Amino acid sequence: MSQLTTLILSYNSLRCIPPLAFEGLRSLRLLSVHGNDISSLPEGIFSDVTSLSH
Repeated sequence: MSQLTTLILSYNSLRCIPPLAFEGLRSLRLLSVHGNDISSLPEGIFSDVTSLSH
């Protein structure tokens, strides 16, 4: 999945995202998580996501 550019997780009743969920997703440019009940994110969760713009 290293070439994944878009990930839409909206409206999935998510409450948390695991710390390594985005590991290796260096090509990810768009991430949508709206409509979930996520109150906090683990420190460093986006460290591999260097191309994220939205």
